Parts: sequence; C-alpha cells; structure tokens
Amino acid sequence: TERVLTDHDQAVNRISNVINSMVSQGMRAEDIANHFYPGNAQSMRDDNIPKIIRDATVRAKRTARTEAAAREDAIVEQTFKINNVKYFDWVTEPGACQKCTFLAMSGPYKVGDEASPRVPESSHPNCRCRRKPIAKDDLDFMAEKKLFHAGKYNDQDLRFKAKKVSGSKYDIWSQGDTKKYRDTIQTVMRILDGKNERIPRIVVVTSKKLPGIAAYNHIQDVMYINNKLGNATEMSKEFNTGYFAAKTVEDVLTHELAHKSHWDSAKALYKSKPKMYNTVEGAKKVLDESLENYVKNVQAQEMQYLDKYISRNAERNFEEGSVNEIVAEVAVLGDKLEDKVLLNLVSGVLKDGTRVRNNGSTK
Repeated sequence: TERVLTDHDQAVNRISNVINSMVSQGMRAEDIANHFYPGNAQSMRDDNIPKIIRDATVRAKRTARTEAAAREDAIVEQTFKINNVKYFDWVTEPGACQKCTFLAMSGPYKVGDEASPRVPESSHPNCRCRRKPIAKDDLDFMAEKKLFHAGKYNDQDLRFKAKKVSGSKYDIWSQGDTKKYRDTIQTVMRILDGKNERIPRIVVVTSKKLPGIAAYNHIQDVMYINNKLGNATEMSKEFNTGYFAAKTVEDVLTHELAHKSHWDSAKALYKSKPKMYNTVEGAKKVLDESLENYVKNVQAQEMQYLDKYISRNAERNFEEGSVNEIVAEVAVLGDKLEDKVLLNLVSGVLKDGTRVRNNGSTK
C-alpha cells in the first residue's frame, strides 16, 4: 500500500511539474488540459468508449484545466507585481456564466487586494476567464479642499470637504484618497468614458455620510457618489434588494445622468421663455405634465403598475408627487421596458427629446 501511495504521489508531482512548465511556456489552461486528455465527450461517444470512462476522463480534464488556470493566474499575479500594475480588469470568454459576467462588469480591481477576484477560486472550476492589467493609477489629490453642501437629509445638513482629483479628464473631487476612494474613482472614470452625455462635477464621499448610493443636485449640477460604488461585494448587496431598477454600477451612473438630463431639459425650457414659466421648477412642471397624467391614468387601471414594471423606488417617489425617479429608472431599463408609450414620454422629457437607448443610457 505504501508503495502504491508513493507511486501516486510521484505521479502527481510529475504532472504538477509538467503543468508548471507548460504554463511558464505561455500555454493556456485549455491547451494544457487537451495535452493531458485529448478529445472530448462527443468524440469518446463516437469511439464507443464506456460512459464510466468518459465521465472520469471529462472530470480529470476539468481538474487539469482548473489547476492549470490557477497556476497561470499565479504567474499573472507575479507579473502584475513585478511590473507595478495597480489595477486589473476581469476578462470573460464568449458564453461566460452570469457570475463571471458580473465580475467583469464590476471591475476594475486592485492588484494584491484580498477582496479582488482570482481565477478560478473566485469564479468556478473550469473557468476560462483571465485578468488583464489596466492603466496605472495616475490619480493625484490636490491639497486644497472645497466645501460641498449636498442638501438636507432627515433634517441634517450634508456637508463634505473634498479634494480636487488630478489625473482625470473629468471634474472629480474626493473626500478621501484611500484605496476605497481610488477604486470608486477608477470605476466611475471607466464607465463615463463610454457615455455621450454631458458629465457634471462629481464628488465622491464616505458611505457613512451619504444616504443611498448616489445623488444628483440640480442646483449645483453636482453628482454625489458613495465611495462604496467601487466595491463589487457591497454593491451586489445593494442591487439584490430589488428596490431600484439598477443592477450594475453603470446603471447607477445612468440613473443619475438621467436626472441631470431631465433638469437640463427643464432649464432649457425655462430659458426659452423665462417670463412664461417664472422659475425652472415651473418649466419642469409643464415639461412633466404629460408623463405625470399618463402614469396616473395607467395606475388607475393597475394599482401596482410602477412597482411591477419599473421599481418600488419609482412608485414611492410618485406617491410623493414627483416623476423624477420614474424618468431615471426608465432611463436604466431602456428598451427592456414593456410599456413603449412610457418609454417615449420619458424620452420626451430628457434633454432635446432624445430617445433612451436599449442599453439604458441616453443620446
């Protein structure tokens, strides 16, 4: 028995050494698995190989691929550190599972951080994903601080002192410069690069002070963002509540940018005829009138309409007499919204009457 165990251990060590050698030569996990176990389940069926042997071979091949992926990822981690890479993206292959797709959407991630995902332990066995380095963090935080007043919440003034962030093409200010803030800023910048809307000033603040994930102040034209936005684990908990239409960090920014577009439309309408509307709020009331009446009529026929088709957030806000959250939530849902009449009405109140694209953003 001891000799059998010794032979087994030696065989495992030899296989391990071969895998290490192949990985160091640049071979991918899939290629390594095919080297050890050529063919697949279908080819073995064609060759009339018994099912028990087919299943054992498939399991062994999966194990080899998973082990090779782990070794490959370990080398990637070492390469990141040698080259002073600070952040990476999670890159999926075609047909990736929901878990890996979420990991890809939730990046970028900090190299060396225990909370950052690794292949395959953060995903699943047989994972084909990989980690790709992204541009070095060139963010710098200027010494001078500015005081921001976001408004009131539960009768408390929300005031934040923040530093200007240099190294970004956007007007970003941050209350802190720790990893949590940097991760959030990097995430926001990456997503904004794919947006066509006009971007307001952005202030990243501590989650201890800002209620909710993000907020837009139309008077200041400032978007306040919770510094947990860059943490995939924390944001996953927020999305799982189902209270908002947002399911990704990009959805959150789409939501807030829709608020800006909505108010920009009202401001443009007011400026076109200031004597007629007296105030921006007065112009906005006229702008929203058709949308508000439509929702009232639909709700008269189906009481749970907003909760069922949009979100509880939209329903609660409408009960308080505002269509603001309906507009922002519909911008997130885009063409996924079944009610195309509502979709067109929301598009009409956004700046220049532009439609909501099928990915939820405006253009």
